[in-house]
Amino acid sequence: MKKVRVIVGAFILCLVLSGFSWAGEMGKGGINIQVKKRAVGIVSSIDFESKTIAIKKTVDGKELKMALIYDYATTVTKDNEPKSIAELKPGDDVIVVYVRDGSNILAKSIKIGKE
Repeated sequence: MKKVRVIVGAFILCLVLSGFSWAGEMGKGGINIQVKKRAVGIVSSIDFESKTIAIKKTVDGKELKMALIYDYATTVTKDNEPKSIAELKPGDDVIVVYVRDGSNILAKSIKIGKE
């Protein structure tokens, strides 16, 4: 019975120590935490070759533009129906959920239409 306690204690100690080691790696690429954000605006351009969508929005009289990259995992919907990225056109109102991936802004989902 004493051997079992020693083995279980050693196992728990290993788990605790490996947890501390893993936690130290969190800022070094061990875990990539991406915070989803939301942008509301109007599509100003779409570049299918570079897979980039530009949206614009006016805030306090200033026009702000944002360029987003889309990929195969980006979902597009309109009235809760799945759509294709090819169905987007300049002038469409959109709500985009995105994450920052290094210096890029990656569109995770695009909803065509107003809120």
